[in-house]
Amino acid sequence: MRIGAPALAEADGLVRISATVSSAGGEERLWFGVAPEYAGALCCERADGFAVALLLRAMQLGEDLQLAAPLCTRLHHNLLHYYQPLMCVLYPGLRPVRIDADLVEVGPAAGVTGVGSGFSAGIDSFTVIRDYFMEPAPAGWRLTHLTFHNVGSHGVRDHARARELFWRRHANTRGYPESIGLPFVAVDSNLAELLPMDFEQTHTTRNLAVALVLQGLLARFYYASTFHYRDLSFTPTFDSARADPVAVPLLSSGSLTMVSTGSQYSRVEKTRLVATLPQVPRWLNICSTETRDGRNCSRCLKCCRTLYTLEMLGLIGQFAAVFDLDRWERERNRFIVTQLLGSRNRRPLTAEILTYAREHGLRFTAWQQFMALLLRPVPRPLYRLGRSLNRRLAG
Repeated sequence: MRIGAPALAEADGLVRISATVSSAGGEERLWFGVAPEYAGALCCERADGFAVALLLRAMQLGEDLQLAAPLCTRLHHNLLHYYQPLMCVLYPGLRPVRIDADLVEVGPAAGVTGVGSGFSAGIDSFTVIRDYFMEPAPAGWRLTHLTFHNVGSHGVRDHARARELFWRRHANTRGYPESIGLPFVAVDSNLAELLPMDFEQTHTTRNLAVALVLQGLLARFYYASTFHYRDLSFTPTFDSARADPVAVPLLSSGSLTMVSTGSQYSRVEKTRLVATLPQVPRWLNICSTETRDGRNCSRCLKCCRTLYTLEMLGLIGQFAAVFDLDRWERERNRFIVTQLLGSRNRRPLTAEILTYAREHGLRFTAWQQFMALLLRPVPRPLYRLGRSLNRRLAG
């Protein structure tokens, strides 16, 4: 896979940094676009962001990366010796590839002091704001910018619809950064069109590629964690976030430090910490459903997890402006039965809720427990024993 030298151009009211991408599948052009006032933030001197954006795709295809633009020496070393081996452990279908480029030593960029973090108005991103903006932070660590990315989280099949949803969610969300005095940098992209891989497995590189593209603005970037330290995994997994505290720093360049933050908290603890922050009950948006208006659907797994957590904490009434609480009442039993009590392969964030409920004496009804037991799949050994007995009886 060959990635050409980045170049700037204007299109659709944005300033785009783009590069040609040639592989066995043909030639395309990858681009990232920002409003004209942030044109100076785009890093055209190196291919750092483009290399990270497409590294996993190259590993999936088994194609070496050839970069026409220079690459930061530190980033090249980490990708080659540490990041790729880690990804091959998490996703055994990937293969390590060579990364051929002119290497340059990079240090802190003169005059670049920005401290950024992606902001989706979710629990994790509000936690970053609490820790590094609302609470005292050392010099050089306090947030100065928030970013919002179109790299796959708004949809990966219908790209036109995903872009429309991206801008709608941006419009719905930008009021909060404005209210606390933080610039909100929207970064549009066609990365989802060139990276046909599962979003959960690639969200870390997708989002940190954006930060690397913005090295003319940022010297530090916080990537909000999903999982507590106790739930990290360095075995084949469904989500790259299971390794973020180790993986994220490996994507730093000589001028941009990547920081994984938030793994010191469980999701229940994060929810408790941010739920009482000013204005959060007005702006919280955690939905994974592509709703027409870009707001919380109040019935998907992420909405239900958050709603039940808020209910346990006694705070759910404060969030009536962003959730349909009547719909939640209709979904509540289904969530408890199928996700909290009935799932055999329970994900860590759901398990945290169940643990908190039990530790604080929150009881489930006999009906909920019975239905969960009734719907729980039969363990495979018992299933095989039943089939064997049936054969014997039939014989």
